[in-house]
Amino acid sequence: MAGKTSGTSLMAGYAKGSILLDKELHLIGMYSKKPRLGTKIRDDLMVRAVALSMGEAKIVIAACDLLCVSEQLVSLVVRMVGGLAPEELILTAIHTHSSFGGFFPSQATSAMLGEPSEAILQDVARRISEVVSDSLRDLQPATMQTGRGRVPGLTASRRQADGPHDDEFFLVSLERKGRRPIHLMSSSGHPVVVSEREFNSVSSDYPGMLCRTLEAQGLDPVYLSSALGGVSILFPEFEMDADRHLELLKVLLSEAHSRAEADLTYVEFPDEPSLNTERFYVSHGAHVTKVFSPLGAGGKVADLALAPLLRRLKKAGIHGLPNPNGVYVHVLRLGNWAFVASAAEMGVTMVKAIREMAMGAGVQNPMVASLAGGYAGYMHLADVYTKTPEKGYRFMALYENALALFGFEMGEKVLEELGQRLG
Repeated sequence: MAGKTSGTSLMAGYAKGSILLDKELHLIGMYSKKPRLGTKIRDDLMVRAVALSMGEAKIVIAACDLLCVSEQLVSLVVRMVGGLAPEELILTAIHTHSSFGGFFPSQATSAMLGEPSEAILQDVARRISEVVSDSLRDLQPATMQTGRGRVPGLTASRRQADGPHDDEFFLVSLERKGRRPIHLMSSSGHPVVVSEREFNSVSSDYPGMLCRTLEAQGLDPVYLSSALGGVSILFPEFEMDADRHLELLKVLLSEAHSRAEADLTYVEFPDEPSLNTERFYVSHGAHVTKVFSPLGAGGKVADLALAPLLRRLKKAGIHGLPNPNGVYVHVLRLGNWAFVASAAEMGVTMVKAIREMAMGAGVQNPMVASLAGGYAGYMHLADVYTKTPEKGYRFMALYENALALFGFEMGEKVLEELGQRLG
């Protein structure tokens, strides 16, 4: 078949394992005056990993059922695995708001990211490293296909009534003789269903639910979150229990997965196929976050008055959070397919701009993931921040503005750097 990868050129492996700790868990991702403890285990927290290799090159893409990952966690996993270079691991979080923290080093951010704990850091890193190692040991000759399908109604803007949303579902299918197919997937949304319905429950939210559904169908899935900034998931405002809400999402996402399967086509490889991966940082400069300026003249006055405080908070945040040197970006090229991952919670306009850029460079069904390699706040394209949010949307818009840790222009800087690499 034309374009089909040969069994000797591409290798793929898969592994999964639990990262649910047997101790009192401080859940993160939702505001609470006192620690939000996980008093109910709704479902397991997992790490799922797919390994790819071609010749001497290799890469592992691992997705953790966590809110976010830290640079310290990533570095420790690389050391524990051994024989794996930092650029050969893309460690991501699905961004469930019903998971735990404790593996970020700064006490200043403990209210949102958990009390720093060396024991938690070591335990989680060990479990992830075991799964990463197992995926590399599982490498077998594979063929690779990509597809996409729409998920109408899955997301809505949480910044403005008619704001951009993303209904795309992307799929990479890796088939190996006598083995379960590996399905690497990505879509946009915000996994807050369980945290909003069951405040103290531990859960992998709808990404975990989708993975369990596909596992029951004989697949080995890995799910990645694309756009997280500026988007809400289906029916966030309706009164319903978590089971009903998750069931609605399962139907939508399962249908999108089926559409993407029907759309699968083989990845095209050149005569001398290669797997290329690059990890880099887009540096930042001095910046004062303009939280309230989009609200008009009064907002600009408020930002000026708060500038000294905002500078102090930003300094504490940058030194307390990962990526002190800028925004982490990882680019993977394999034939006419590409995968771009960033440490930021990328907004819809950002994710769509990356996809368009990649397709303009001849990439088939490019995949984009947020929260890889650490945490770098929200990242939209600059014009998103200039729009005045309507009543009912202001809190989330201003919240995301405040957490644009590297400035309102960082999205354009990332696109410029990516253009040089994808081009």
